[in-house]
Amino acid sequence: MIWVAILFAGCEEAAVVKGGERQLANYVGVPGTRIELAPSDAPDEPPLHLLIGEDSWTLRLGENWEDAAPVAEWAVSQAPALVVEGEGMLSMPVPDSVVTTTWYGEFGDSVQAAPESGAAAGAWAFANGIGPIVATVDNVGRECVFYEYEAGGLDDTGDG
Repeated sequence: MIWVAILFAGCEEAAVVKGGERQLANYVGVPGTRIELAPSDAPDEPPLHLLIGEDSWTLRLGENWEDAAPVAEWAVSQAPALVVEGEGMLSMPVPDSVVTTTWYGEFGDSVQAAPESGAAAGAWAFANGIGPIVATVDNVGRECVFYEYEAGGLDDTGDG
């Protein structure tokens, strides 16, 4: 029974390490996670699909992933900071956590970023255990309307 309590404590504390410092990796997203992002002012428009890979993000535009038109494949690195297509987004220490509301709903543990140049210039927010939930791509602000994990990834709560 003791191991069960430790397992649950580990999930609840996933974003915190010894000393109370939250980790960048918890906000970047797990490879295999797909996030649908609709325009902030038009949630019924076709979404942008963002697929998180090991070292890239694949973006497609359309009603569903399989039929969506390719938009871009961005190079992504996480060490020592989150860098997307050469633009810094997040670094350690991770910014203070905020509540972010999107078309999908409310994310109670998210952090914000605002790259100043490139195709990703603008407002971004990253939810703990999920990844980008607010994104600006080619000057269009977008919000999460749906997300899913690949088999073997996180559960639908975003916890471990």
